[in-house]
Amino acid sequence: MEFKKFSNKIAVEQLVFKVKKEKVDEFIELDQKIWTEELAKWPGFLGKEIWISESTPVEIITTVYWRSLKEWKSIDHEKLRETDQKFKKALGENNFELYRELHNEKQFFKVAEYK
Repeated sequence: MEFKKFSNKIAVEQLVFKVKKEKVDEFIELDQKIWTEELAKWPGFLGKEIWISESTPVEIITTVYWRSLKEWKSIDHEKLRETDQKFKKALGENNFELYRELHNEKQFFKVAEYK
């Protein structure tokens, strides 16, 4: 195991979705295929995690790591809108809802990790 401290604060984007139970697996697959593949094209994208709770399996948390807040916020909003529409069309707009944007409630930055 190694402890690593970052010289720059890594911006953390966290989104919480409520997804129909029968669509959870499809949501995760389409999120990777549509959202993650698009975000990976942008400078500053470092990676993404998807979290799910056994006690609340219809709630999905996506955590995206960005090299800097500036790079994250510089993504073209029109491209984000297009990607969102593509995702909604693929999964079905009524099968999920963006429930919370945790980074808007309190912005966190990753400053160190132990792996």
